[in-house]
Amino acid sequence: MVRIIILIVSFCFISYSKGSNNDYMAFLIPESLKLNANAVIRNSESVLNVYSESKAEYHMKTKVTVLNEKGDQYGIFMEHYNNQSKITNISINIYDAAGNHIKRVKSSEIQDFSAFSDYTLFSDSRLKYFKPQIKKYPYTVDLEYTVQYSGYIHFPQWWPQPAHDVSVESSTLRVSSSGKHKVRFYQRNLPEVHETCISGTISDSTWGVKDITAFKTESFQPPIAEIVPNVYLAPVSFSYDGSQGSFESWTVFGNWIEGLLKGKDILPGETVSKMKELVAGSADSVEMVNRIYKYLQNHTRYVSIQLGIGGYQPFDAATVNRVGYGDCKALTNYMMALLKSVGITSNYAVVKSGRNIAGIIENFPAQQFNHVILLVPFQNDSIWLECTSQTAPFGYLGESASDRKALVITSNGGILIRTCSVDLVDNYISSTYMVDVDETGNAMIGGNISFSGLKYDIVSHFLRSDSESRKKWMIENFYLPDSRLTGFDFTEYANRVPSAEIVFNQQVNNYAQRTGKRLFIPLNRMNKWIGIPEKPDDRKFNIYIPYSIHYNDTLIYKLPPGYAIEHKPESVDYETRIGSYSYSFQYSENSIECYRRLITRKSYLPAAEYSDIYDFIQKIVAADKSSLVLVRNEE
Repeated sequence: MVRIIILIVSFCFISYSKGSNNDYMAFLIPESLKLNANAVIRNSESVLNVYSESKAEYHMKTKVTVLNEKGDQYGIFMEHYNNQSKITNISINIYDAAGNHIKRVKSSEIQDFSAFSDYTLFSDSRLKYFKPQIKKYPYTVDLEYTVQYSGYIHFPQWWPQPAHDVSVESSTLRVSSSGKHKVRFYQRNLPEVHETCISGTISDSTWGVKDITAFKTESFQPPIAEIVPNVYLAPVSFSYDGSQGSFESWTVFGNWIEGLLKGKDILPGETVSKMKELVAGSADSVEMVNRIYKYLQNHTRYVSIQLGIGGYQPFDAATVNRVGYGDCKALTNYMMALLKSVGITSNYAVVKSGRNIAGIIENFPAQQFNHVILLVPFQNDSIWLECTSQTAPFGYLGESASDRKALVITSNGGILIRTCSVDLVDNYISSTYMVDVDETGNAMIGGNISFSGLKYDIVSHFLRSDSESRKKWMIENFYLPDSRLTGFDFTEYANRVPSAEIVFNQQVNNYAQRTGKRLFIPLNRMNKWIGIPEKPDDRKFNIYIPYSIHYNDTLIYKLPPGYAIEHKPESVDYETRIGSYSYSFQYSENSIECYRRLITRKSYLPAAEYSDIYDFIQKIVAADKSSLVLVRNEE
């Protein structure tokens, strides 16, 4: 028996070794790197060679082991290119768990299509894409390719750990450039020292990381860019589609953008006359801007345009005026031209748009932006305008562009200016519920909910959708078990700080629990804090809350006749660094009024303070579970 076992083991080992490669064997991955991971980068080598202001080459070689279905996304090959770049020498091979080669991907299997679809009219931006169709885990993807640039304005960034659920065995970045064409860098979450070697006019810089473990996300953690290793690269000077520019400073980069705008603001005389008629009779500059903004919204629509330098340079205002469409650059430039025609100065501004993302690196001039908006500067009341939306309220940017640094383009170059923010007093969700509970525990609810400031974004899309879509949204967001929505209505208040109101009626069976002669009524089934965040024992990251908001909830319960209050909760009031919470009650013979107030403040605090925040949230969760106990009167 022992001999047979030895022979079997020996045979398996020989079979394993012949067709497999140690570099791809999944069992060789240390257990520490598998913890919390859906994929492991076994080895990754990124090399950037810069030859001139317009010529560069980026080479990527990486091996990724996908551990399960959630990790499939990390085995995908996806790379953009356009008329200033091309992708060559693509090699994709796939190996099974034992390191056996199971597939060499043919070039015909790699998809090639436009990088944009919806709202895109003109684009030379394309995408090469391949997704492995492997369902037996783990498997390893070995990928290699080269991108050749004939013009550039930015370089690929190095993120050795692309997400929280990816571990890294080894990853390196090497940047090579001549003295005349230096590459600047900004690194985060890496040791200060990296290797630099200078030979003649050639400078080589190298970064490397090893054994980075995947991690669990944490409540209130900062954006991913602030907590994983990354290196941002940018040229000092560049040439893109024949246009020369520099990142010597924000001022100089702004001068380059300003040059792209020159001569683009000429409007037909007929349109100039129309604008003057539109603002006639108004001496209020803000009102004049508002009228022209409404004209823009009513006469244009958004499309994306990504052709060569057109990815950075807008269509001229006369073209937008004629065709009635444009991208963020063209529509912003058009609005700027419309205002100029009536003597109002405004400024083109580029911004990094998005929710819950890291802001731009202010001391690192580079192409860090993805959107264009307009600043109309007045002495006491500057206005920021989102020019791509036909429905956005006047002067409102939304969560994706508010309260961050934008590069404002002036005749003297670029200036970093913070966009408008919404004050705490205007940033809220406020609700009132009238709850009529009968003796069986069923209830009729009349609700009124207002969303103001940045919370307007939650409901704004549905303000113009059909009734069925609104109903579906209401059910998804306000559904209580065993309930029926009997009516609802949406109202918008499109002010500078916009708001929207929902009024609805709902019938809920078993809202309260009936046990013998008692009714147990949960006092906050609608807006309670859901879930308790992770315990503070192993907190790794700082605490980040991007903006301040307050919640005001009033719940008025009409109690069934023949019942008396047997138990009532006590009022509470809590305060912490990130906010405050209070829950108070007023009782009468046949009703109870509940007043719940929660404020969370914009914060960036050290991880050491998380324990206090955890305790604060635990108290909120406990208070939100408050119940009223009624007992039936004995006759």
